[in-house]
Amino acid sequence: MPEPKFNREDHLKAREQGSLLSDIGEHLEELRTVLFISVLVILIAFSVAFYFSEHLINLLKTLAPVGSSFFQLKPGELFLVSIKVSFFAALYFAIPFLMHQVYLFVEPALKKKEKSLSVLVVIMAPLLFWGGLTFAFFFLLPPLLDFLLNFREGVVEKRYGLESYINLVLSIETVTAISFQLPVVIFVMGILGLVKVKQLVSVWRYVILFAFILAAFLTPTPDPLTMSVLACALLVLYFSTILVLKLFKK
Repeated sequence: MPEPKFNREDHLKAREQGSLLSDIGEHLEELRTVLFISVLVILIAFSVAFYFSEHLINLLKTLAPVGSSFFQLKPGELFLVSIKVSFFAALYFAIPFLMHQVYLFVEPALKKKEKSLSVLVVIMAPLLFWGGLTFAFFFLLPPLLDFLLNFREGVVEKRYGLESYINLVLSIETVTAISFQLPVVIFVMGILGLVKVKQLVSVWRYVILFAFILAAFLTPTPDPLTMSVLACALLVLYFSTILVLKLFKK
């Protein structure tokens, strides 16, 4: 019988397919590790937060005007609120760990310049996220709750369902923290050359308009005070990022 001829092209294709499957398997294994560590960190943070959930709930209640009373309007409401507060607290705490895990996953595929930029993002994003939480807690929520809970005082008693109050506070906190990621997006686009400093400065009128529209869209309440405070914060972040980007480009 004639011996089968050796086909070099088929051999190379088979090797490439085998190498591709091996690479995919390695990436899937790395992704599985990243997800496992991320979930583990969140579960540990959740367990700690749940242990202190009573203190966390009391801390959020201090934001309400003096004289406000909170009630459990349905069975198990306090338990569900404790779980929700603990989950959000765990997520807030785990942000830098999650960012670091994402960086470790994509780091092998990055070039040297991209790695440096990614490290800055991993550092900046959590700090700005926590900055947004702090800003909301000390500067945004107090006047917002004072306006909402004291509106036409004397018409109704200050008695509120705990769950609806906590939902409002957590939504404001989360929205503000996410909106504080704006500088990260602008900074990355500027470093990559997608936008220039002159372009960012030239559209300042539209940025002011967009900031108020975005603030109105992000805030779950219709009062102008909350919208204005958040819009002003976004504008400060925007122009500060332009200044930093200009200095970084020199």
